[in-house]
Amino acid sequence: MIVLVALFFAVGYYNLTAVELIAAVLIFSWIIVFLPITEAARADGDAPTTER
Repeated sequence: MIVLVALFFAVGYYNLTAVELIAAVLIFSWIIVFLPITEAARADGDAPTTER
């Protein structure tokens, strides 16, 4: 998606501010989704297991 927006910038459809704004929103959205998933995976790893 970021590459597509950068292509639009190169063509002249978007300006640099729009490209930076879209990239920042995508990156921060990914971080918001990534952190709870990794926290849940870490919490599952801390749970005691009954396997021998």
